[in-house]
Amino acid sequence: MRVNLDDEYIIAILPKVWLSETGLAGLLKRSKEGILALTNKRLVFVARHMVVTRDEMSRYIDLEERIVRVSNMKGYSEKDLDEDISNNGKDSVLIPFMSIIDVREVKVRRSRFLRVKFMYDDKSKTYDYGIAESITNYPIRQPLLFYDISWEPWIRLINAYR
Repeated sequence: MRVNLDDEYIIAILPKVWLSETGLAGLLKRSKEGILALTNKRLVFVARHMVVTRDEMSRYIDLEERIVRVSNMKGYSEKDLDEDISNNGKDSVLIPFMSIIDVREVKVRRSRFLRVKFMYDDKSKTYDYGIAESITNYPIRQPLLFYDISWEPWIRLINAYR
C-alpha cells in the first residue's frame, strides 16, 4: 500500500539529477544526487544513487540536440517511488504543484539548470536541478561539471499540470 503518494501516477522520471539549494542555504549544504519524478500532483526528488550507463542516459537526454527528454524509467513504478520516499524521507523533496511559484531555466557557469521556486512553511524556497557530466567520488560524491542542456520540455510539462 502506498503511503506518500495516494492516488498519484508517474508522468515522467529523470535519473542522475543533482539538487542544489540556492542562496546562503545552498552554500552550507552539499548537493544531492537522485531521481526527479513528475507525478500528476507534484514534483518529487528522491535522493538515491543509481548506476545508469551512458547508453541508458540517452533515453533521458538528447546530447545532439542538447535537450532533456520526457520519459519514464523501465521497471520503476509508483510503488517503487513511494518506497524510495519512505526510505529517504529526510533527503526527499516533495513539491505540490499548488505551492510552485515559478519554474524556469537558468544558466550558471556555462550550464543550464531547472530552477523551481515554491512556498514552504510560508517561506519562499528555490532549488536548482542539473545533470552532472563529470563527478568526483573523493572525499564525497559531488558533481564537477554539469551538462548545458535545455529543460524546456520539463518546464512546459510542469506548467501544464500547475
